[in-house]
Amino acid sequence: MTYTPPAPQRSVEECDRIMQSPQSPLVCDTVTLGKRRVRAYRNLPASIRDLWLTSAEAFADKEYLVYEGERLTYAQTHERVLRLASLLHARGVKKGDRVAIAMRNVPEWAISWWACHLLGGVAVAVNAWLTPEAFYHCVSITEPRALIVDAERAEVLGPKVASLRSLGCSSLLAARAPAPPAGFEPFVAALEAHEPRAFARPEVGPEDDAIIFFTSGTTSLPKGVLSTQRQYLSNRWNTASGKVRAILRKGGEIPAPDPNAPQASVLLTVPLFHVMGNHSFLLSLTVMGGKIVLMHKFSPSLGAKIVVAEGITNASGVPNQVMQLLEELPADARGVKLETLSYGGGPPSSRLPEEARKRLPEATTSQGYGLTEVNSVATAFAGDDYLARPTSCGLAPPAVDLKIIPPSAPMPVSAAPALAPGQVGEICIHGPNVAQGYWRDDDATRKAFDDEGWFRSGDLGYVDEEGFLFIADRAKDIV
Repeated sequence: MTYTPPAPQRSVEECDRIMQSPQSPLVCDTVTLGKRRVRAYRNLPASIRDLWLTSAEAFADKEYLVYEGERLTYAQTHERVLRLASLLHARGVKKGDRVAIAMRNVPEWAISWWACHLLGGVAVAVNAWLTPEAFYHCVSITEPRALIVDAERAEVLGPKVASLRSLGCSSLLAARAPAPPAGFEPFVAALEAHEPRAFARPEVGPEDDAIIFFTSGTTSLPKGVLSTQRQYLSNRWNTASGKVRAILRKGGEIPAPDPNAPQASVLLTVPLFHVMGNHSFLLSLTVMGGKIVLMHKFSPSLGAKIVVAEGITNASGVPNQVMQLLEELPADARGVKLETLSYGGGPPSSRLPEEARKRLPEATTSQGYGLTEVNSVATAFAGDDYLARPTSCGLAPPAVDLKIIPPSAPMPVSAAPALAPGQVGEICIHGPNVAQGYWRDDDATRKAFDDEGWFRSGDLGYVDEEGFLFIADRAKDIV
């Protein structure tokens, strides 16, 4: 029998008002950022560095990263972060310099990420699965001062060492590579040989450049997407908004942080170079002092064993990964502590929501819609709203606006007519999470971003009377 969720106890509008009350952690202020006027979350750290330093101190003794037989607490991770930051600083990395990271999900990925941000650098997250041509393209156009890769990526770039040096790359580090190609240093050996020294930390604010992630490059070379500290950090509350709204819709209140609650944990099956893996999980779990369990390669059977052994509370992935994981869990759910199933990055199986409810009736299912250019989440929802509308992508978070316009409408988006609910058009997104634009590609930036901060997604969809977004099709082939 198909499950019919109960009617919500609060309207969408009532929930939005509660989330914008002064005491709400999701409350926004209207701010002007250049030509952009946006609603920005009030309760955000000023920088990614501040976020990490706060969590590293507050959760020092908690487990942070688990990878196969390795376990690191926040304090142990921070010791490695400080050592790497000191090494990079000694080799000339300063505020605004790019530090490229290209690895599968291993602890060194997160260590490199936080070390870059301690220096006020711009972290460049390169897709580790790209072809050699596309991989080198991403590295060369960003001209990193330092490049940190794993053994597989070191082999790909081995023939390009001289070219990388000519681009100004002064440090080439290879993690988990006992004998890397000539020109690369083993990551651990370089850190152990370096005597850490204190270094001045430059002032870093919300509007400073922070990250470069890349579009998928389906039929062309990937484009770099440049974002500021605020644009990245805004996803902290964009991600949380779906679950918060689900609680409010059932008549509950926004939960206050509970220092005595069991540690949240995620089985991360999505790459850290992807906005879902990074912005929606690395960021969110680090803020709350959670544990992040990494896998060398996704395996449903191994993943199910990890869920039980590690007491995982949140399983994430693209829909087919989550479905495969569900099917491998014990039929009686014995030992399973999952509270949330989160997925995105593709349309879910028609039977996934119902299957999840049957197997884990106490767990909350959630999904959303987003893009690299909006730093992950553009819409999200969870719980009964999702079960009642499994073909929707949810509602915009409190700081985000959606606008559906005719696909043929010229720029700027702000001047285009908004289509009525139910009418299919191009999905446009506005908010503090919308990126600066494409790295050193003014023409592409002008076509996708207007001066007021609207982004044209290239996706076709519509909203219903309550604001729930439904995807209809792609308006363009290149993401």
